[in-house]
Formats: sequence, C-alpha cells, structure tokens
Amino acid sequence: MGFLSQIRKFDAYTKPVEDFRERTVTGAVITICCSLLCMLLFFSELNYYLTTEVVSELRVDNTRGGKLVLNLDLTVAGLPCNYFSIDAMDLTGDRADAEHQLFKTRMKDGKEVSNSEKVEEINAQKLQDEKKEEETGLALKEDECQSCYGAETEEHPCCNSCEEVQQAYRNKGWAFDSSAQQFSQCVNEHFNLEEELKKTLGESCRVHGHLEVNRVSGSLQISPGKTLVLDGSVVHDIRGMKHMNFDTSHTIHHLSFGEVFPGQENPLDNSEHKAEALNMAWHYNFKVIPTEFRKLDGTQTATNQFSVTRHEKALSQMSSRLPGINFHFEIAPIAVIKTETRRSLVHFATSVCAIIGGVWTISSILDSFIHRTNKLLIKTELGKAETLGMEKPRRSSNPRARKTPQRPGRVELSSGALYEASLTKRAIPVRRPREKKGSFCFNLSKDKRSWEAAEQRCNRQGGSLAVIKDEDTMLFITNLIRGSSYDTSYCVGLSLDEESDRLSWVANTTVTDSSFQNWYGEIRPTRSERCIQSAGLQFGYKWYPSKCDREFRYICQVKSLFCKSASFTCPTTCHNLFKLYIDNKTRLLHLFLSLFSS
Repeated sequence: MGFLSQIRKFDAYTKPVEDFRERTVTGAVITICCSLLCMLLFFSELNYYLTTEVVSELRVDNTRGGKLVLNLDLTVAGLPCNYFSIDAMDLTGDRADAEHQLFKTRMKDGKEVSNSEKVEEINAQKLQDEKKEEETGLALKEDECQSCYGAETEEHPCCNSCEEVQQAYRNKGWAFDSSAQQFSQCVNEHFNLEEELKKTLGESCRVHGHLEVNRVSGSLQISPGKTLVLDGSVVHDIRGMKHMNFDTSHTIHHLSFGEVFPGQENPLDNSEHKAEALNMAWHYNFKVIPTEFRKLDGTQTATNQFSVTRHEKALSQMSSRLPGINFHFEIAPIAVIKTETRRSLVHFATSVCAIIGGVWTISSILDSFIHRTNKLLIKTELGKAETLGMEKPRRSSNPRARKTPQRPGRVELSSGALYEASLTKRAIPVRRPREKKGSFCFNLSKDKRSWEAAEQRCNRQGGSLAVIKDEDTMLFITNLIRGSSYDTSYCVGLSLDEESDRLSWVANTTVTDSSFQNWYGEIRPTRSERCIQSAGLQFGYKWYPSKCDREFRYICQVKSLFCKSASFTCPTTCHNLFKLYIDNKTRLLHLFLSLFSS
C-alpha cells in the first residue's frame, strides 16, 4: 500500500468530488456540439484512411519499340462523312491503317442516320443499291472481273464497282472527273459525284474507334476530299469540292492514349470547339508521357498521359493549305510510375487522437470562458448591491462595548451586505463569528460523521442538526463557517424523505417553494443523494446534496440562554456548573450566611 501511495503522487488527472460538479445548460450545448463535430471529423478521417494513396515517381523512359494506341471519339459538326478522309502517318513515313480501325457514323439533328461503318466501306455501301441492281438485272457475278480502264495493278486487277474504279484512279494519280463517270460500273450504280455530295449536305459525322500507330512522333489528319499517296507524298483529292466552304467545328467526346487507369485526367474530354469562321484549320500538339500504373494486387498497366496545346487559323479559298483537324503527337523521354498504396494506420490513430483532443480542449476553453464571463457579470451586479447595502456602524449604548476596539482590518457591514458578499466569494472583512443567535447555540464540529451519526450526536447534546429557515440564519451560519478554522462543508438538518420525496428539516418542517432555499446552481437532492450539506467558500456557502453515508463535519444547534466560547455547548457547560456547585456548596453556604449576617 505504501508503494501505491507513493505512485499516487504522479497522477496528473486529479478527480474532483462528484458532489461539487456543476452542470450548466451552456456546457450541455457545447458538449453536444463538440460530440457531433468529433463524430463528423472521425468519419471523415476514417473515409480518408480507407481510400488508397497513389505515389508518383519519375524516371527516364528506356522503352523501345511497341505500339501507341489512340482512342478517339469526336463529332465533326459541319462535314458529312463522305466529305472528308482520315489519314495517320508517323515520323518515319509509315501510314497507319486508319480506314480499317476507325468508324464513321452519319448524324443528323443529333441522331444517327445509319449504323457505324468502317471508313473504307461507308462510301461503297452508300452508293450500292442491291434492289436497283436486281431490278435492272445488272448484278455482277462473283467470278466476273470488270475493267479498271487502264488503272489495273497486280494487286487489284479488277474493278467491279464505281468506288473501286475511283480508288484505282487515285492510286495512279489520275483525275476522276465528270467524263469518268460514264464508266459502266458508275452508270449501273447511277453514280453522280455532285448529287452524292448534295444528298448528305447538312449532316454531321461522328468518328470513333482505336488507332494503333508506331510509338514514335506522328500525326492524324481529318481533312476534306480523298487521301492519295503518290511517290511517298500524301495528296488530297478535292475534285468537286474546290469551291466549297467547310465548317470545321467539332466536339471531342473522348481522346486518350492507351488504357484507362484510376484517377486519369484527359484534358480534351467533352470539350466543344466552335469555329469562328469557315475553312478553319485546327492544330493540336500533344506531349505523350509514358505511364505505368501499379495496383495493390500487383498488376501493372502500361498506359500514357498527355498534355495538349491548341492553335487554330482561318484559311482563304486561295490558300494552298486545307482546312481540317490535325493532331500532332510527340513521345516524352520521361516516364511516370504511379504506385497504389494503403494509408498508415499509425497516421490514422494520431489524427483521431488529435481531432478528439483538440476539439475537447477548445470546447473546454470556450465553456470556461463563457462560465467565467457569466460569473463576472453576476459578481458585478452583486457588487452594486453590496455598495448600496453597506451601513455605518451604530454606536452601542453599553460603555464597555464602546471602549472595545475593533480588530485591525475588520469593518462592520449590514447583514444584507455581508450575506451578498459571502455569495460572491470575495475576501472582504467580516465580523468575528458568534455562536449564539436568538434562543439557540450553534456549534461547529471538528470531527467528521455521516449525516445520521451527526444527527444522533447532536441529539445526545440535547439539540439537533442546524435548521436554516431564513436568510438571517443563513447569514449567521455563513459568518460562523467563514470565521472557523475549517472553511469547508458541514451537514445541516435538511434531508429528502425517501417515501414522500419531500424535503423537510429535522424539526418536521416541510420545505415548500415559498420557503427559504439556498441551492448551489441547478443541483437538487435525489433518492441516492438526499442529505444536505452547507458548503464553504469554494462553493459560495450554498446547499448541495450528497450520499447520507459520506462523512462531513456538522453543525449542531441547542437551546440555551447564553454561550461564550467557540467550543461552548449548553448541556456540557450546565453540567460543569452543577458539579462546581456540589464540590463547593459548603463554601458557598458560609459565604451566603456571612453576607446575610452583615
């Protein structure tokens, strides 16, 4: 036990007595608000902890070879699908197979006109009319090979449709003008270049799909006419469109390089680009950054991020350049590695402790500030009452009393001023406490007893625990406690009846709402705490309940004609006087006879 008692000295969390705790409405409101705030911040921190963290690092890209996948989905608002072509070429001069990997969808008023078709097939399927061929009986047999009119090659010796004749002419670099439309394939298909262009006027075209290109710098061009390659050079056939104006406004629904990974941001997604004039050329310059994403389960995804800049310029009809949309991309030499990790449990625990400790510390400071401010306002009001209640000391008619000097530092106050001063806990001078008030003597005990034991002790002395029924008696008790050696709590004769739940004094006097009461704050007795004490200076000499088995000092009151000393009790003094009389009755008798004889 001695060792434990020594350890107890290091307790930094001293516990106040439960009976002396004051609960206020302001404190309750602050407690509820702080609890809700702590819960909100805790769940926010928990949600942050449960999410994964992505750590990025840079390194030099040492990847060689491979392919770069371009994911494209855009709508060209002012150009029908048969008005333009798509061509992709890298820095080495290799062309990507854009016609087989990208799809065109004819759109009008935001709705699809036809199903998605590959770029190489859209014109051929649009121009073929199988029903008309069956009606005219001009359907070709599978083994029939028609002439290309001088544009045959070893790879394509036959031209069984007007589109194949046009493509053969483009491969040769020959012009396909109105005279060439008299070829039998074009006549059978009722092909007319100008009429075909007029049929799709007012339509828009959606281009979507995936395009694989070499992992080197390159470009993708969307421009009017047909694309031809002559002697390694790209040429655009714009016959029939030379004097037309083109609206190159477009909307990019999605554009990315490679696979999608969590947290990816594509700057051009869902962006609309409106042309301010006709025949505008748009140039997008991309810096493609190789990226590797490593997930928690160990899987790795090789993909890319990019940054982009845009430049547009209006062209005249006499310009040698063509309007359209051009994408130019370069591969950056730096690679980014993104690694998915879990957040630290220690960091989460530290954050939670900081949140709870910080919120409750700030709330306690706020509650203390409000409480002290409220007390200060009350003290200010009571200070005014004290000033008004002070009176000058009256001159006593007793000459001996006039000659008795007051103790240094003491002044006489009126009963009202003294009582108000005791409530404010201010260290002001008071009168020396007396023990007698009216027909009662009051004695402050030095020992501690439970409430019942204190009442029995007072009964054996011929009295009871102190009964305080008015403000004047309370003032006397307060002054008595203030002048004692133990300015602490004392049991008084007030308790709560367990059966009737009513407060009553030991003199069988019931306390009503109109009776004098001096409670500390909102504290009231309950069945578990039904015995009343009168507190000392620390709690403003107020009443508060406690458990009846707890031991306190106590105040006894006994009927008497006089009392002098601080340790005076009437029954004890009377007994001593009677004993003194028995011991000295012979001397007193002789003294009486001598006085009578004289």
